[in-house]
Amino acid sequence: VIGATTLEVLLGLLLAIVFSIEFRGKNKLVPLIVMPMMLPTIVISSFWRIMYHTEFGVINALLKLAGLPPVNWLGDVRTAMLSVIIVDVWQYTPFAFLVIYAGIQSIPPSIINAALVDGASLPQITRYIILPLIKRHILVVAMLRIIDTFRIFDKVFALTGGGPGNATEVLSFIIYKNAFRYYEFGYAASQAVIMLVTVLVIIIAYLKITRRGE
Repeated sequence: VIGATTLEVLLGLLLAIVFSIEFRGKNKLVPLIVMPMMLPTIVISSFWRIMYHTEFGVINALLKLAGLPPVNWLGDVRTAMLSVIIVDVWQYTPFAFLVIYAGIQSIPPSIINAALVDGASLPQITRYIILPLIKRHILVVAMLRIIDTFRIFDKVFALTGGGPGNATEVLSFIIYKNAFRYYEFGYAASQAVIMLVTVLVIIIAYLKITRRGE
């Protein structure tokens, strides 16, 4: 949860800062960046299963060209969860990008221009002007992605089925398995309640943080 959310927020922030600068072809690139978020998860999972394929996958083909041995990305305990996280980051970084980019666009240009006139560099403008002003947007992205990560099921089910072993089992998948494979409905229901309480705690913490910011 933390790893995927952190990567999505950082990559989304980086893309938003880059796209806040005018350059040729920017408007054509935005739809390409946003596209993964628009695709059904089952389509994305099927695409990445092909990418990760041990014998015919593009990723292993690139490794072979580099003189490295192929990796069983979805079948190895050491790489399976990382592979799922990469797919999730690829799919939802565009969401973080859109929210944070909207926050940057809402900053009055006069503030940025005044900083440039005073001789501020892009890193200084980013650190001392942009980041403080879009803090709430970043918090919104982080909260929504953390909550959404708790309910990830279809991606894990389609990519690994929770395996190898139980290496990629997440709470939603464990609840499903206990309810519909082992028929332990009471146990599954208690786990679902725990997940709900955890999400509520995150929401309450977020609301308190934003109210302090006001």
